[in-house]
Amino acid sequence: MSRIQVLSETVAHQIAAGEVVERPASVLKELIENAIDAASTRIEVELQGGGRQRIRVRDNGIGMDRADAELAFSRHATSKIRQIEDLNSIRTLGFRGEALPSIASVSRLSLKTRPREPAGSGTEIVVQGGRVVAIRESGWPEGTEVDVQDLFFNVPARKKFIKAPATELSHCMRLVAQYAIVHPEIHFEVENERGNLFSAPPVPEIGDRVLEVYGRQFLDNLVPLDETRGRLRVYGLASLPHEQRSNRYSQFFFVNGRMVRDKTISSAVAAAYRQLIPSGTFPVILLFVEVSPDEIDVNVHPAKTEIRFRDGSALFGLIRSAIEKGLLTHPSVPEYPVDSALPSGEGREIRPYPPLGPFSARAENQAALAYQAPYREGDALGQQVPMSGRCEVSGAAVPEDHLAWPGEVFQSVADMRTSEPPRAMGQFLNSFIVASDRLGLFVVDQHVAHERILYDQSLAQMQRKEVPVQRLLTPRTIPVPAARRGLIGYLLPELNASGFESEAYGGDIVVQAAPVVARDADVDLIVKEILEGLDPADRKGDVIEIRKRIAVSMACRAAIKINTPLSPEKMQWLLDELYRTENPTTCPHGRPVLFRLGLPEILRNFRRI
Repeated sequence: MSRIQVLSETVAHQIAAGEVVERPASVLKELIENAIDAASTRIEVELQGGGRQRIRVRDNGIGMDRADAELAFSRHATSKIRQIEDLNSIRTLGFRGEALPSIASVSRLSLKTRPREPAGSGTEIVVQGGRVVAIRESGWPEGTEVDVQDLFFNVPARKKFIKAPATELSHCMRLVAQYAIVHPEIHFEVENERGNLFSAPPVPEIGDRVLEVYGRQFLDNLVPLDETRGRLRVYGLASLPHEQRSNRYSQFFFVNGRMVRDKTISSAVAAAYRQLIPSGTFPVILLFVEVSPDEIDVNVHPAKTEIRFRDGSALFGLIRSAIEKGLLTHPSVPEYPVDSALPSGEGREIRPYPPLGPFSARAENQAALAYQAPYREGDALGQQVPMSGRCEVSGAAVPEDHLAWPGEVFQSVADMRTSEPPRAMGQFLNSFIVASDRLGLFVVDQHVAHERILYDQSLAQMQRKEVPVQRLLTPRTIPVPAARRGLIGYLLPELNASGFESEAYGGDIVVQAAPVVARDADVDLIVKEILEGLDPADRKGDVIEIRKRIAVSMACRAAIKINTPLSPEKMQWLLDELYRTENPTTCPHGRPVLFRLGLPEILRNFRRI
């Protein structure tokens, strides 16, 4: 007797269903996609037991006649394609004709449908465990309803892997929210045993739907993206650097309206935020990609959640560019309330401050106001500049325009670079600079501020090929792990272009000179950090990325440290130089450089408004 046997149709269908139906949310995904493909303008979802007991999806789409409804339960029966070439022009979410028979093979399912045209009676089909048990006429309005009950009732081995109702409900709700966002023109409703869970009437724009689904606070921390190159377009919403998550749960990617998980897209997002947020944190992003169907392959995953791009490099560059441009043109200086429990003072007029008398001319005040000339561009932070005089202070009263706060606010990072830097007031714990301007108070982390300054200076010098270099007293031999030696060949040219005089010696890197900015840093650690940060499989030819890594490592090692006392002029030099950098709000590692306590918040906490 042969050991190899052809499986029965029932067993084959149940195995195939395992590729498409993983959990209740998988069923819901297929049914919602069918409803969207049917040109529905309203989709209603009912969930019981988190979808474990029941998933019902009803739409007002084009519906089906009796013949099409019966064929819909045959495997590989579809209205989307006719021949293999049609896969190159797929614009619908479904196309294989596998979802409905796969779901029906592991559940008790009923389908009710009536076509929009031509007018006629409806059809009801009942299927249990893949076996059709009833087909009858039904008085049904236009559209389709699929009612799935007792998922995996006949596959107990799969059923035991379904999670608790609350967990499965969470997955289902996240899925509905995603499709509600990508299709703001469709009305979505979700209810369960307790009543209505979600209601999203149609709105004109994606931003309106995000507001509808996630609320104003969530939307206010997102910036719009939109960039096109040729037939490729990227648009959506991305979070400001201070809005971070501990996982990728708040990252949503859609390609031609299809929800996907894609390594190229997620890698591009990570690259765009690499120097804006700390390692181990993730941005919130809703990213939509529009591309010609013949540039992608959607037939590479059973659940159609993964796709393949013909030109992944072009997509990678466009996504990173769109995010970087979006973040540079929108505000990213976080403001923090001090005591939200205090009365807001709504309806109360601003009480003017009492007038100030002349400053005291006592000797200690004179000494405190003594200053040295500001640092000139190019001066090292540690150099002393000869004292050029004292600050002349005369009597002053509070100007009238200080009785209320100004209406101006920073609209973008670019505005910060062109505005007057805040004035340094002092140092807290020898680690943080306290400063002020007409908008309020600033607290600046001196280490990361200097790190940002050195990073921008290093990149600019590399670009101009004018990196100041100093020779080391003794050459440094840096051993390279065997797994990383393949990187030496393309790393050395960039090290040398960045101010390091280096060469390969066996499996080591020998450094004989280093950039001046790294003179106080450990050259060995800098090179090791650069090596460890490189991935030969990830954008291997990206020269700019290598240079950024070199600049990041040098800046971090050479920047002034916390617990370092600074003179007033050194603090002011840091603020002045910080405001000349490309992004004054975050360090190259993504940590925030400063935060602001706005004047309205100060006034409210002193109950002056």
